[in-house]
Amino acid sequence: MLFQFISLILIAFIIGRIVWQYKQRAIQGNEFIFWSFFWVLAAAAILIPDALTRIANALGIGRGTDFAFYASFVIVGYVLFRIVVRIDKIERDVTKIVRHLALEGQDQKSKLKSQDIDTKV
Repeated sequence: MLFQFISLILIAFIIGRIVWQYKQRAIQGNEFIFWSFFWVLAAAAILIPDALTRIANALGIGRGTDFAFYASFVIVGYVLFRIVVRIDKIERDVTKIVRHLALEGQDQKSKLKSQDIDTKV
């Protein structure tokens, strides 16, 4: 019972942080919905552990904790995939910016050299 109480307090804190992040526009609406739904489901699983066992049995899984583990594994895999895709996009964007700045710097050097030659003549 103590573990359930502490877990629910932590989940309430996490949901509060999700709401705060959304209000600060640090996360988008779809992320807000996903994480809110995830943590509400976690709270429901803590409050009604028998429901998780019933769902697991309906899916052919022996115990509710096994189902929770499998579901968590899938969710972590999905989140990891999203992070990798986002990092790849950021790397491509940074590469484009650096190339643009390098080419822009070359143009400025060329202009300075041509101006330097013009002033010497």
